[in-house]
Amino acid sequence: MDDDRNAPDTMQAVYQFPTFTLNWEQRHGNQRGMDGGRSHGSEFIGSKGTLIVDRESYQFFPNPDEKDAEAPPKCENTASTHWQNFIDCVKSRETPRSGIESMAHTTMVCHLGNIAYQAGKAVQWDANNWEITNRSDVKHCMAYEREYRKPWKLKTYKA
Repeated sequence: MDDDRNAPDTMQAVYQFPTFTLNWEQRHGNQRGMDGGRSHGSEFIGSKGTLIVDRESYQFFPNPDEKDAEAPPKCENTASTHWQNFIDCVKSRETPRSGIESMAHTTMVCHLGNIAYQAGKAVQWDANNWEITNRSDVKHCMAYEREYRKPWKLKTYKA
């Protein structure tokens, strides 16, 4: 990159979770989009087929040789966007479909990819304590440590 951005437009990262491996790919500014013709969303590739999900709906593509592959059941309120659901929940005091805790975990996965990219090293994440455990030197990467707007604060680390 030869500009003022600090994260790449396209990136691939591999995340090792206790029970599965996640191959993450992001492509911003790419004209092609995802398989299935969607401009955004998540694509889950499994042994029985591929599921593409975005904020509006989903599309399932069974593997040709998989006779028992069935599309997941339809989601309720698929026509409602995340923004509309949030506004509705402000009014009703219900919990949004994308709650803050869930979104914090999702966002952290993205940040960890950027931290590893900026550091040029693999990192290990302690989800219980919300910290990188194997590399104290990466805690000063821009994606991990930055000044927050007052009065907001997060735990600080000393190298």
